[in-house]
Amino acid sequence: MPWVKPRVYQVNLHQISEKKKNYLKENSELAKKISVYEQKINEAKKSAQENKRQNKILGDEAHKLEKNIKMLGSINDMIESISAELASDRDRNRENQDLSGDVSGGFKDSKQTALTSNKCNLEVCKSPGTQLRPAGSSGVTFAD
Repeated sequence: MPWVKPRVYQVNLHQISEKKKNYLKENSELAKKISVYEQKINEAKKSAQENKRQNKILGDEAHKLEKNIKMLGSINDMIESISAELASDRDRNRENQDLSGDVSGGFKDSKQTALTSNKCNLEVCKSPGTQLRPAGSSGVTFAD
C-alpha cells in the first residue's frame, strides 16, 4: 500500500479571526440567555416560597375554621336539645293548665255565678222603689 500524505489545509489569519469573533458573539449571547434563565429561576423560587408561605397561612386559617365549624355544630346540637326540652315543657304546662282549668272550672263558674247574682241584687237594690228585707225573707221586694 502506498503511503498517503495527509492533506494540509491552509487557513488564513482572517478566517481564524472571523471564527473567533463569531464564537465570542455566540458566547456573549449564551451568557445573556443564561443570565435571563437564572433570573427567571430566582423569580420562580421566590414565587414558590411566597406560595408556600401563603399555603401555610391558609392551612392555619382553614384549621381554625374547621374548629369553629365543629364548635358551632356542638352549639347547634345544644340549642336543638334545649329547644326540644322547652317544647316538652310547654306541652306539659299546657296539659297542666287544661287539667287545672277542668278542676277549677267548676269553682270559677260557681264563683262567677255568685258574683253575677250579687251584682244583680245590688243593682236591683239601688234602683228606686226597692226595699231591703231582713235575712230569711226573699231578700228584695218592690214597693207599690
